[in-house]
Amino acid sequence: MKLSKRWTRALAATAVVATVLAGAPAAQAVPTYTVTGTVTDRATGAPLPGACLDLFNAPDRLLATRCADEQGRYTFSGLTRTIQPRLRGQAAGHAELWWPAEPDYYNADQLRYPTDGSTTIKADLALTMAVGGFAGRITQPDGSPAYASEVTAIAVGTAYWAAKAPTDSDGRYRLDNLPVGSYRLAIGPRGWESTQWLPGTGNPPVATVFDVTPGATTTVDGRYLTANTAYEGGTLTGVVTRAGTGAPVVAACVTAVSVYSGQDAATACTDATGRYRLASLSTNLGYKLRVRADGFPEHWAPNAVDSRNGSTYFPQWNSDKIVDIALRAGGGTVRGQITDYPGATPALANSVRVFAVDNSWSAWTEAVDGRYQFDHVPPGDYRVAVKPLERTLQYHPGKATAAEGTIVHVADGAVTTVDEQLVPPGAVELRLVDAVTGSPVKACARLVTAQEVACGDAGTVTFPKVWATGDTPDRILVDPKPTHWSKVVDPVAVVSGETTRLTVSLEPGAALETTVVDARDGSVPPKTCVRPVSTSKLLVSPTLQDPTSSAGGYCSDSSGKIRIGPLPSGPVQLLVIPPAPYGAQWYTEQGGTGDQRAAKTYPLRVGQTMTAPPIRLDRGGALTGRITDRSGKAVSSCLQPFGRSADLEYPPLRACAVNSGSYTLKGLGPYRWPLNVDGQARSETDILAPAWSGNATNRFDATLVQVTAGTTTAVPDIVLPPAARIRTMDVGTTATQIGQVEVYQPTTGDRIGYGAALGAGSTLTGLPAGPIVLRAVLTNGTPCWYVGPPIGPRTHGGLGPTPIVLTAGQVVETLRLVPGETCKPVRTDIRTGPAVVAGTR
Repeated sequence: MKLSKRWTRALAATAVVATVLAGAPAAQAVPTYTVTGTVTDRATGAPLPGACLDLFNAPDRLLATRCADEQGRYTFSGLTRTIQPRLRGQAAGHAELWWPAEPDYYNADQLRYPTDGSTTIKADLALTMAVGGFAGRITQPDGSPAYASEVTAIAVGTAYWAAKAPTDSDGRYRLDNLPVGSYRLAIGPRGWESTQWLPGTGNPPVATVFDVTPGATTTVDGRYLTANTAYEGGTLTGVVTRAGTGAPVVAACVTAVSVYSGQDAATACTDATGRYRLASLSTNLGYKLRVRADGFPEHWAPNAVDSRNGSTYFPQWNSDKIVDIALRAGGGTVRGQITDYPGATPALANSVRVFAVDNSWSAWTEAVDGRYQFDHVPPGDYRVAVKPLERTLQYHPGKATAAEGTIVHVADGAVTTVDEQLVPPGAVELRLVDAVTGSPVKACARLVTAQEVACGDAGTVTFPKVWATGDTPDRILVDPKPTHWSKVVDPVAVVSGETTRLTVSLEPGAALETTVVDARDGSVPPKTCVRPVSTSKLLVSPTLQDPTSSAGGYCSDSSGKIRIGPLPSGPVQLLVIPPAPYGAQWYTEQGGTGDQRAAKTYPLRVGQTMTAPPIRLDRGGALTGRITDRSGKAVSSCLQPFGRSADLEYPPLRACAVNSGSYTLKGLGPYRWPLNVDGQARSETDILAPAWSGNATNRFDATLVQVTAGTTTAVPDIVLPPAARIRTMDVGTTATQIGQVEVYQPTTGDRIGYGAALGAGSTLTGLPAGPIVLRAVLTNGTPCWYVGPPIGPRTHGGLGPTPIVLTAGQVVETLRLVPGETCKPVRTDIRTGPAVVAGTR
């Protein structure tokens, strides 16, 4: 079974109520939509001038009211994605109707922001005078009430039309406002698909047809053929007392009201001890508890004067959910009028909250057409807050923080009037300058909390309409890509009626611009992404990528243009990752290549933008093959067509061999590529080392494999040899020297594997034959490179890292990697020190 569509909508609608009057600033520049339509008489088609339309966000939450003009037309403007109300139409002499053609809130559809690109929803209503309904009682096979059920009326002989009604604690239901006609009735667990037709069959063609006659209610009872007690057994219980004294209140009647339908579900009155018990409730519904008792105003648990301020309670199955309630007599009234600032388009709805200075009591309501009222407010000192939809929260009289708000005294039996005018917006103006030259910088900026974006061409970005931030300042993300680095400006205070002016200094970066074309006809391919890869030897930190790109790179626009940056100074090559049917390439100015050594290198400089000839894309192909150990047995591992580096830590092109050892690597350009298989794979007896196509130990010695466009080329097996390992990494006696050790191939600069944990007694496995260099990245301390033991009277000052030469399968018992002794922060752009043959010490 699955939840019905209407049930899912009902669950979602209640979530909105709990977030009204949140303290954070409202979202800004949110797209709005309009609801408009015509109200007519269903029988004649004539317009109904004066018919009134109401928007509800919950059964007890009226948002706004409009009445139709002489042509029966109405309009609600300024709705946003967060407002998904239901629409009711009423006219003299006609039954009320809920859009699109439903009898009540429970059945009505929500109005939602249009998804077709428009900003208007047309919601016509055709009201009828001839309506009737059904009522009755649904029971289980033993005659007990089916109180967690739902009755569905489905029209017969017309276009599909249906309406639902829940049963109460006695199994009774009521469906009103149904158009005159013939119906079949079905029953099932509330919120789920129906399981049976009335009066007692599972076969629709033989189900009884019932008629709705004008102004009449037809009684139709039903009994389940088999027990259907899903979600029955919920209980709410507690004690009702007098606030202040704790004395029990006798004969106070407590009613559970469904938060989804607004209908009464069950009622129980208190005994001589003030105790009540609501024992026939659904466990898959939420309820609010209404209390009525002589000598007290209507009360909603736990301490509210109306439904919207009452808490929602969920009964527990076969267990008492305890809700004690203290009733309070007397109180005063707070009411007022909300007006907008001069020249404003009035806010669609305004939430008003009155709250005690000592936080002992609070309530909120909607100011419908600007008017609001709170009754039975306990005497005391209060503040009043107003929250227009999509605007900032303000405190009477027009203040940004609660501490600035005026304290309003409420007296027992008195009326306190608090009128409020909504504050005007403020503005934010940014002046963006280059940190080096002081010249204007073109950029876009985003107010993070307000969710508003603005751009400027001449170094100025303006947000002309921003609501005040109050206690929670906003922050701005300036995005000047590709020429400058992004910057966060924090905090940014917005003041009503004022302009906040800020000058933002932006650090310049290096940039590269090019275009992408089809190599055959020069057409513009679909979105193609490029990764800049630094050619700096032994690169340890990644060249910063665009964090907004899902490909981890920079992508072409609809014209094929690619703007890469900002980047730091230094040499970069371009790895191009196009969509199918094109293949990846290392970029050269004459075309693509699969060998990174042949790729074009651009020496980028901060503050400069270089322009490269177009990237020409060729159709792609694929490679397939096997990965084995030296005995020919399949190995499960992964491979990629380039070496790892800090810029290619997460390869964009990758294939993995499963139990058969077979792989297929797709999306490669028709060039000659090296293939690199990861280390740390296992055979039956050994940990295996990484390897390259042609069974080489490094990229420069790898056999380049030719890819042919449109075909899959078979590759000779790549055989992984046993890996070397260092059994113990001696980090010295300082316990804080822990972190990670990284492994690099000194000839190619490629990173080997993912690194390993570094600490007392740690090991290093999966190492290839040949030279390697080690870098320790310390949790507390400066990263350092292995430089080996002292070289006589000489120091390592003029040398780089010291290579360690290994053989396949070699086990090195101990290697001292001690910061300050055999591990130092030496340069990597100079020659390496003399190699150390591992195992000779």
